[in-house]
Amino acid sequence: MAIQGALLVFPPDAKVVSRRLAVARDDGYVVAYSGFEPIYRCAVDDRDGIRLAAGLFSHLKLAPDTALAEALGVSRETVRRNRYQYEHGGIDAVRTRRGGPRAPYKLTEEARVQAQQRLREGWSLRRTAQELGLSEGALRYQIRQGRLQLPPKPPRSGPSAPEAPPSPETPSTPETTSSPAQRARADQACDQGVAVKRTVERCLAANGKLVEATPAFAATAAVSGAGVLLALPALLGQGLLAVPEQVFGRLRNGFYGLRAVLLTFAFMALLRLRNPEQLKGRAPGEFGLLLGLDRAPEVKTVRRKLDEIGLRGLSGYGPRPAAQAVPGLTQVNTHVDIIAWHAGRSFVGEEEALGMACRQLALASDEPTGLLTHHAVHDPACWAFLERLFDASRRCGASWAHPAAVFLPASK
Repeated sequence: MAIQGALLVFPPDAKVVSRRLAVARDDGYVVAYSGFEPIYRCAVDDRDGIRLAAGLFSHLKLAPDTALAEALGVSRETVRRNRYQYEHGGIDAVRTRRGGPRAPYKLTEEARVQAQQRLREGWSLRRTAQELGLSEGALRYQIRQGRLQLPPKPPRSGPSAPEAPPSPETPSTPETTSSPAQRARADQACDQGVAVKRTVERCLAANGKLVEATPAFAATAAVSGAGVLLALPALLGQGLLAVPEQVFGRLRNGFYGLRAVLLTFAFMALLRLRNPEQLKGRAPGEFGLLLGLDRAPEVKTVRRKLDEIGLRGLSGYGPRPAAQAVPGLTQVNTHVDIIAWHAGRSFVGEEEALGMACRQLALASDEPTGLLTHHAVHDPACWAFLERLFDASRRCGASWAHPAAVFLPASK
């Protein structure tokens, strides 16, 4: 016995999604039809309603997921995710979760109270974590967030030296550590700008009465990028501050002096920040803690200090992204490295070296092709190649520019 199929007729203004479903938008509502009769209706801006329609219609197989996504104005993955939520949790599972801070899913309030009580009794973090079935890292995280407090350490026995009075030039700092969340709230609450706390010194700097802000460090927990401070002794040993002070002298009076600028660039290199604009992606207050200041200098301040120092040129390796790394700083890179560093630190070979040069010349860019040399590690093959290269290039009409000539546009 044959079963007669249904004759589906949709309203003329409805978009046909499949043989069994059509969707129309009418007077601020999304209306779904199966045949001429509406089967579902929700407001256009009702996100929960759209999510439920996507999950329900996909579950009932009224239309393919791709067609449903196009008709409802969502992605195909959203349709599939809503179907999964509907099939495993019903209507309530499809509803949008409300925003706001989430409660800790490991350390509940009851567990927090128990953990705090044990810490006050002198239990170690490891023993407390094992007792409550948590990880030690979870407890340390809650301590950084301020939800748990460690008991104060007892004072050491023995005579203690009298405390020296605070220097009037060095701002006083709290002895208690602060968490990243606490510092972020405090930075946003500053009246003069994000993380601007040393207002007196900044006022003096604005009037030319401050040579340079004095670094001041305080006990602080979980500072982003604080590992760069481990490299500071090595950098100082290489003359990071001493040599530039002899070359450039001191900068004009201001909050950020030569020391702060040099440390900013050194820490940027260690944190793999390739240009000053990438400082915008880091919290200024957190970067300022690395410098011993209230906040990092703004990008425009860094550019102004570069111009004041007198830097006019920058050179790296590989095709340059732009003729100027920052406004006023010309970048002219090198493109041919004749040393095979991972193959015995010897000459890379004439074919490979000339190939690198030809590939750069084939780009037909306005940047000169640079040769990267390492005189301390050149072997006889390197010196012989350079002599042949200079001789052949000059005979062919090529010229080797003096560094002052390629960086001259920036110094005009």
